[in-house]
Amino acid sequence: YVGADGAQKGILGQENQLVQLSNPPGTRTQHTLPDGSIVYLNAGSTLEYPQAFGPDSRELTLRGEAFFEVVSDASRPFTVDAREVEVIVLGTQFNVNTNLEQPAVALVEGKVRLQAKSADASVEIRPTQMAIFDPEGNAFSLASFDPRGITDWKEGYLTFKEASFEEVIDKLH
Repeated sequence: YVGADGAQKGILGQENQLVQLSNPPGTRTQHTLPDGSIVYLNAGSTLEYPQAFGPDSRELTLRGEAFFEVVSDASRPFTVDAREVEVIVLGTQFNVNTNLEQPAVALVEGKVRLQAKSADASVEIRPTQMAIFDPEGNAFSLASFDPRGITDWKEGYLTFKEASFEEVIDKLH
C-alpha cells in the first residue's frame, strides 16, 4: 500500500524498495521474482519491480527484452509496463521486446491482453501469435512466429531466417 508520505509500503508498513536489475551488453541473466515467477533478462535490458508484490497486483517495468514464466494467480494480475504497451497476464510464458521501433509481445503459452497506453487499442493473443504495436497509428498488428526464433536468446543462441545484414548486426549488438 502507499503510506501518507507517498512511499510504497510493504508488510507492517515498512517501505517496499524497488529492485532494479540491469544487464550490460553481452550478459543474460535468470531471476526469480517475489511471487515465484521466473524472468530471463536479455543483454542491455533493465527490469524494475517492488521487493514484495502487493495484495492486488504484480507490476513490473521493462526496458529492453525479457522472457517471462508467470506463476498463475487470478487474484493478482501480472502487469508489465513495456513502453507504449501494458501486458496484462494471469499465468503464461511470453517474450516482450521494447528494443524494437515497434514494441512486440510474443506468446509461447497461455493468454495475454495488451493495452496501448496512448490510445483505446487493445488485443488478446494466443500461443504462437505476436502482437506488434505501431505507436504512430496507435494500433496492434498480429503475426505468427516460430518460438525458437524469438526465445532462443535466453539459451544463448541467435537464430536468423532470411535476415538482412542490418538485422544481423542489430541483433549482435
